[in-house]
Amino acid sequence: MPFSVKELHLLVVEDNIGDFVLIESHLKEEIEIPVIHHAKSFAKAKEILLQGIRIDVILLDLTLPDGTGDGLVNEISKLKGLIPVVVLTGFVDRDYGIKTLSLGISDYLLKDDLNASQLYRSITYSIERKRIEMKLRESELNYQNLFHLSPMPMWVYDIDTLKFLSVNDAMVKIYGYSRLELLTKTIREIRPENEVPEMEDRVRTNFDTNVLYEEAITHQRKNGELMYVELQSNIIQFEGRKAKLVIASDITEKIKFDLSLKASEERFKLLVQEGADLIAIVDASGNQKYLSPNSLSIIGIASEDFVETNFFNLVHEQDREEVIAEFKALPSQGRLMMQPYRVVIGSKVRWLETILSDMTADASIGGIVANSRDITASVENENKLKESVDRYNIVAKATSDIIWDRDLINDKIIWNKGLQGIFGYRDRDAMTTVDWWYSKIHPEDKGRVTGVVNHNLNKKNTRWQDEYRFQSVDGTYKDVFDRVFLVIDDAGKPIRMIGAMQDITRKKEEERRLKLLESVITNTNDAIVITEAESFDPSGPKIVFVNDAFTKMTGYSKEEIVGKTSNILHGPETDPDQLRLLATEMEKWKSAETELIYYKKNREKFWVNMEIAPVSDGKGWFSHWITIQRDVSERVNYMKAIEQQNIKFRDIAWMQSHMVRAPLARIMGVLELLRFNSKEESENTDLITYLLSSATELDEIIRTIVKKTEQVENRNNK
Repeated sequence: MPFSVKELHLLVVEDNIGDFVLIESHLKEEIEIPVIHHAKSFAKAKEILLQGIRIDVILLDLTLPDGTGDGLVNEISKLKGLIPVVVLTGFVDRDYGIKTLSLGISDYLLKDDLNASQLYRSITYSIERKRIEMKLRESELNYQNLFHLSPMPMWVYDIDTLKFLSVNDAMVKIYGYSRLELLTKTIREIRPENEVPEMEDRVRTNFDTNVLYEEAITHQRKNGELMYVELQSNIIQFEGRKAKLVIASDITEKIKFDLSLKASEERFKLLVQEGADLIAIVDASGNQKYLSPNSLSIIGIASEDFVETNFFNLVHEQDREEVIAEFKALPSQGRLMMQPYRVVIGSKVRWLETILSDMTADASIGGIVANSRDITASVENENKLKESVDRYNIVAKATSDIIWDRDLINDKIIWNKGLQGIFGYRDRDAMTTVDWWYSKIHPEDKGRVTGVVNHNLNKKNTRWQDEYRFQSVDGTYKDVFDRVFLVIDDAGKPIRMIGAMQDITRKKEEERRLKLLESVITNTNDAIVITEAESFDPSGPKIVFVNDAFTKMTGYSKEEIVGKTSNILHGPETDPDQLRLLATEMEKWKSAETELIYYKKNREKFWVNMEIAPVSDGKGWFSHWITIQRDVSERVNYMKAIEQQNIKFRDIAWMQSHMVRAPLARIMGVLELLRFNSKEESENTDLITYLLSSATELDEIIRTIVKKTEQVENRNNK
């Protein structure tokens, strides 16, 4: 069912109810009938998608309770099928947004910038792009089937090298070679050796033509057997190369049949002299007198039913007038090859190719001999192939580089439409001077570019390439990659320069960004170690890069450490349990952090804190591990000193609790006895009571000191 902007079915995967309400509001503002399914988790989204209900587009938040980031995107991609996905997130990392697009996401929108109009455009764009993508895939598959499933041998070869670039199944079957064998050969190797020079001359003669031509030649199968083929070819662009598409018809049997009939009766000579598949004899009015028996299999009419009928009645009404005119012209020519025409047999339309021979004066024939061949499949294939090539040419023109052509004699230059598309210049007539071209080259590049051009002109180098900055109509500069071809006349004089400029601004910006990242890694104070992702060494993955901070921390030079494993830093006190835990996380391709004792080159031990994470390439495959290491010996030693201090505090507390309070307890006990035994002596009783109160107060002070000591110890332990 085609989607409608009036009614859209959407799955919103968002755990934040505030964000969901905002998204729902935007959708209802722009869409007349929005059917919204809400999932607060990946699990719920999976449940909805597995129900098979209609979903036109998925709006996905990247931070869910049960999934985030790349992992969430990959899981959704497994379930979405052909449904486009638009990511809605608060991440502001442009590189991460581009990465989600490479993972199959249709679009990437920031929540902070989101509005109803933007969301609606993204949704409709994503759906339409997915529909167009499916059509293009279907179209491409049809074109491939047209080539590979054709019953006629077809191939494409490079005009410069004559190497096969592509061959279809029919060629593999008929010529006896495997596809791999053919793709390592040139077209010379399917021709008899004595015909190769003539073939090369013909290829050179037709090098710059773009005209469909036909020829009948001899080819040689893998087993050495010769066969006659009739070729039809045309110049095309194939994977960026100038190439020729060739369709071959095996006419070996036809040729042999012709030769065998040369010694036969005159009537049979005339009937088969053109090697046609269908033979008929008609009079000037088109009345049938004879039809070969194979008519039933070729055009679906039995020969006995065809005789005494009028041939013109079978011709398609749109072709009938032209066919009749050709019949009328035959007496003045004697022999005529008709233009392909259509015949209507029942509900089917067939294309025929016919050669007419006027044998009315021959008593044995007494009519016009029509040698016809059913070329329906060939015509249909040619039409489809032409349509495919036309579409390919349109796409090629639409995506071509900036092409410029400099006339060295008149010192003029002309441009194609790419100059406007990339740099914004509209009036190409104003840009015809070479001085204008040089004026747009960046001042820092102009001298070098001029030198490169003059050098190659003086050396008469036919090809070279260069990179420089070229000014746009708005005054900004873009990086371009320019491929130049020099045309030299027969006298050896350069007469033209033809160039193809490609906009490589993004590539250059990426290179500069990567150099900046490399500078950051190289100059950071933290030690950086990059290792291979796959471990082919029992002691761990091999090191491929370390920065200067690492060599300063460990004492090893880059030459000494690259190619080794981290095992070189291990020693007697390196904790094997921590190493095993680290290896377990790495086997799961998870990030991990640990602290270990490492050993420097001079075998001095030090504590290191390391954070390790996997790094993936553009295809999502983990290619390396990157480790950030810091020397934390000072912190560890400080913590050990704190631990020693805690031990001392515990000793003091023990002494206070046991060595001081024990005698005090005895004193308090004696005072209690004295107070009990001195009830009558009021003066002594008051004194004893005062001493007992002081002892109790002293005991409470000792208890407070012990408690404070324990609190300090607990804080230090944290």
